[in-house]
Amino acid sequence: MVSTTTELSIVFATIAAGVIFTGQTLQTGEFYKPSSMITSSREDSMAPFRRSPCPAVNTLANHGYLPRDGKNISKVMIREAMAEVFNLDPAFADTLLTSVPVDVFDLNLLGKHGLVEHDVSLVHPDSYYGWDPMTVDGNLAKNLLSQAPYVYGVEELGEFRRERYVYCITTTPNCTFGERESFLAFGESALLLDVLGGNRNSTITKPHLASFMVDERIPSDFVKSPVPVAFDQVIATSKKVAAIAMAPTS
Repeated sequence: MVSTTTELSIVFATIAAGVIFTGQTLQTGEFYKPSSMITSSREDSMAPFRRSPCPAVNTLANHGYLPRDGKNISKVMIREAMAEVFNLDPAFADTLLTSVPVDVFDLNLLGKHGLVEHDVSLVHPDSYYGWDPMTVDGNLAKNLLSQAPYVYGVEELGEFRRERYVYCITTTPNCTFGERESFLAFGESALLLDVLGGNRNSTITKPHLASFMVDERIPSDFVKSPVPVAFDQVIATSKKVAAIAMAPTS
């Protein structure tokens, strides 16, 4: 008798075979986002395509700057791709990856709760609800994209982080948002503004925000930062976001 696991592997392989072939024919920079039916960021996933809870990393894989299947990816690959596409300082990229315990991994490793994935995400549901960590919650995305008319800065992202935090601690059982989670959350907001926003006064436009956070796609008119984005700059921006998000209520 063929086990359920074996049957599932055969189904995945059959579905993915043509898709993987198509992906291999694409040039670096061309966009292809595999269907959620054959993609996962669950830590124990057997899906043929792996992704993470990080939109920037997923975007790099969707454009072929990282292996499109999201497997056997090294820290060096991520560092080089971040530098090439976003002009992130390589030393800073290394710092971002220090919490990852191995040098080569599949992207779904980052979906492990407490490693990189955390509660109070901008567009991903809190861990308690059991969604695949890569999944974008349509309601969260809609709320985020209604936060400002066009340009987002530290104030808009800080206010939205505050809303997410309040919702989590008042509604989500086992909500976890301690020192580590808050450092990651506010740092991600700063990366969104300073790196994915192209390093333009810590802002990002709504179309670019939607493209990166929801579609995980590099906007056609994206221009990377003219200078390498370094650790000190992003930390300074993250502190500004945190000051708004965690300010005492009156």
